[in-house]
Amino acid sequence: MQDEEVRILRDLGLTALQAKIYLALIETGEATTKAIAKASKIARQNTYQVTEELQKLGLIEKILGKPIKFRAIPLESGVQMLLQQRSLEYKQIEEETKKLLQTAKNHKERGTVTRCSDEFIWIPDREAHKLRIEQAFRYAQRSIDTLMILKGCKLPSPNCLPPLLREAILRGVRVRQISNKPQGYDEAPLQNSVWRNNGSYEVRYLNSEPPIMFCIVDSKEVFFAVGLDPNPYNKSALWTNNPGMVAIAREYFERAWRKVEKSKKKSLYTHVVR
Repeated sequence: MQDEEVRILRDLGLTALQAKIYLALIETGEATTKAIAKASKIARQNTYQVTEELQKLGLIEKILGKPIKFRAIPLESGVQMLLQQRSLEYKQIEEETKKLLQTAKNHKERGTVTRCSDEFIWIPDREAHKLRIEQAFRYAQRSIDTLMILKGCKLPSPNCLPPLLREAILRGVRVRQISNKPQGYDEAPLQNSVWRNNGSYEVRYLNSEPPIMFCIVDSKEVFFAVGLDPNPYNKSALWTNNPGMVAIAREYFERAWRKVEKSKKKSLYTHVVR
C-alpha cells in the first residue's frame, strides 16, 4: 500500500483508516474482518467500525455468509463517487459563503464597526498580508503613501499597477511612492499628466535602498513590513492605527519625499488619462 494512494483518498474525504482498509480490500478482494485487519495492519476492533463506515459510504459491500466477508467496489468507481460527493460539498459551502457575505453586507449597511484608535495587529505573510493591503486600497479615500524597495525592476508603469490601486486613483486618491532607483531610471523621460477625478500617481527615487518599508493609508493606518523584500507580501506585517505610530511614519515619509525634491533628483510623474 502506497502512502501516496492513502493521501489522495484522504484529500477526497476519507480518513486515513478508511483509506487503508479500502485499499487493502482492493488488493485482497473478498476478505473477512480478520484478514482485512492483517492486510491493512489496523487493529481488529478498529476494523469493525471502519468497515461499517465504508459500507455507509458505498465503497465496500458486505457479503452474508459464514464467515461474513467484505468486498470493495472498483477503485475507479469509488474515486468517482468521492469526487462527486466532494463537488456537492463544495457547492453547498459556496452557497453558504454567499449567504455569509450577504449577511456581512447587510450589517455593514446598518452601520460601521467602531475601531479602537490604538490597535496593533500582526498580519502573517503572503495571502493574509495581500488581502489586508487590498482591503485598505479598496476603502482608501484620500491618500496612499508607500516606501518600498525595488530589485532589478524596470520603471513602474500606471498600466501595471495593481487593479485596486488603479481604482483608488480613479476615485480621486493621491498615490505617492518612494523607492530606490530601478533599471532604466537614467533614460526615462520626465512625464507629467493628470488622472481623472483628481487622483494622482507620483514616484520619486532615492539613491539607495530605504532601510524600512511601510504603507500609509489616509494618514490613519500604517502597514510596517517586517523585513525587507521587493515583494512585501513575502513578509509579515505590523498594522496599526495608533495615532503616534502613524504620525512617526508620516513624518519619515514626508522627510524622504522632500529630500528627493531638494536634491533635484528626477521625479517621475505618470498617469493614465481616461
